[in-house]
Amino acid sequence: MKAEKRLLRVIGILSIGAAAMFVPSEATACILDSEGTFLDASCYIGGTANGAIVDTSLGALDDIVDDIVEADVGPATAAPPAPVQTAPFGVFASGQFAHTEHDGFRISNSLDTFDGPHFDVDEFSAAISVDFNAAKHFGFDNEHGLNIGLFGGYASARVGVDAFGFSSGGDATNRSGMFGGYGLYRHGTSYALVAVSAFLGNTDVENVDSGSGNYDTQGYAITGSVGRIFNLTDRVRFDLRGGLLGVTFTGDGYEDSFGTDYGKSHLSFGAVKFEPGIYADFQLGNGMVISPYARADFQQRFGYSNTASVEGEESEFEDADFSVALYSGFNLKMTGSTTLSSEIRGKWSADSTTVAGKLGLKIAF
Repeated sequence: MKAEKRLLRVIGILSIGAAAMFVPSEATACILDSEGTFLDASCYIGGTANGAIVDTSLGALDDIVDDIVEADVGPATAAPPAPVQTAPFGVFASGQFAHTEHDGFRISNSLDTFDGPHFDVDEFSAAISVDFNAAKHFGFDNEHGLNIGLFGGYASARVGVDAFGFSSGGDATNRSGMFGGYGLYRHGTSYALVAVSAFLGNTDVENVDSGSGNYDTQGYAITGSVGRIFNLTDRVRFDLRGGLLGVTFTGDGYEDSFGTDYGKSHLSFGAVKFEPGIYADFQLGNGMVISPYARADFQQRFGYSNTASVEGEESEFEDADFSVALYSGFNLKMTGSTTLSSEIRGKWSADSTTVAGKLGLKIAF
């Protein structure tokens, strides 16, 4: 079990309380040396925000991928409401709220090692994507499927860090715009999907005891999945899916209102994902089709790196690499062209717990 790597910053005025904040030593972080070692609060606050906006943006990307697969690979096997929509274009829109409780990162540098304080994260994301069913448009969708699409959206993550040592804590908020594209190929009930995303934004850091600052951020992600749908009965199907994920993120350097120099921050990792799910279809008396489902997401990160620096001293943040998420929700096909979806999700790792809710809508035209 690893512990994530993130940044911590406490301004020069906290050096008075340095000795009280001393913790046993090890590797690399936002740890300063002034009459003893101490954790830089502002650095830590900014570091938690970096990890939070990456998680929020990846959550939005996962939602987009799930919507595509559910709509284009696993259509309801119950008879849909008439008339059947044959248009090649579709629009997906979804919004998600999430809340995370995190025990804190372990931060380390050449001076010392600290177990950072608890923090919580409030997340929001909204995205809209335009889907083009090329196979349907060009008339080869009997056996093969080909969908391509573009999406854009917004993500925000607000982090609140608890008081620790002589620091009263603080908060940071990142607001980012997202955009990207995807391609889905289907042959029978087997499929492969690739999606890429960029999220560009800005983080505001507020340290209760000292100065404030802000810095620009940019991140990029690519995910690839392969899967197969198995029809267990005439109404129940099983989606066996797995894939890979890659992420890189950079925060620009900045100087805060007290003149402290914070260098660039970097976060990157890869991950292996296994995402099985089961779906059922039921036609209602009013002609609508409801498809409840349950899914799991087992994710193992590799090559995790999360670094930052204060006054030229580089830092490392550690976090748990393995996580499990459980999803439950439904898709309600109201007409041949309109589908409403709702979902709740829980995610757990050795260091954090997340609960989330999602609402989505698809319209074909």
